[in-house]
Amino acid sequence: MDKVEVRYFRYMDDILILAPTRWKLRKAIRVLNQTFNEFKLEKHPDKTVMGRIEKSFDFLGYHFGPEGLTVAEATVQRFVKRAARLYEQEPGEPDSSSRLGQYVRRWLARAGGGGTRSVFATAHSANHCLGPLCPMASFADRP
Repeated sequence: MDKVEVRYFRYMDDILILAPTRWKLRKAIRVLNQTFNEFKLEKHPDKTVMGRIEKSFDFLGYHFGPEGLTVAEATVQRFVKRAARLYEQEPGEPDSSSRLGQYVRRWLARAGGGGTRSVFATAHSANHCLGPLCPMASFADRP
C-alpha cells in the first residue's frame, strides 16, 4: 500500500484505507482486490464503504466524526442487549461479582480505550445507565 501513497490500517479482518484523493483510494482498492483474489478471500458487501472522512465512519466499534472519537451506536446497542440478557439470567441487584457486573466493568474499560469520556457520554445520553454499576454521571462531570 505504500506504493499507492495511502494509509492502511488492519486489525484481524477489518481494514481501513485512508487516501488523499479518490483516484488514489480507487487504486488502493484495486490492489486490495487483487491481493484478495490471489488468496481467494472475499470482502463483505455490507461492510464495504467508500466515502469522505468528513461524513464520519465507524471502525472497530468506534465512531470517527467531526465531533471526535466516540463509541459507535451499534457497539452501545450490542452492549445494552448483552447486559439485558445477563440481567435476565441473574435477576436482582447486580454487584461486582455478578456476571453482569464483571461484563459492565470489562466493557467500560475496553470501550474507554478510545476515550472514556466519550464512552460514558454516549452511553449516558442514550439512557443506557445500568444502576449502581454505571459511574457515568459522576465521570462525565470530571475534567
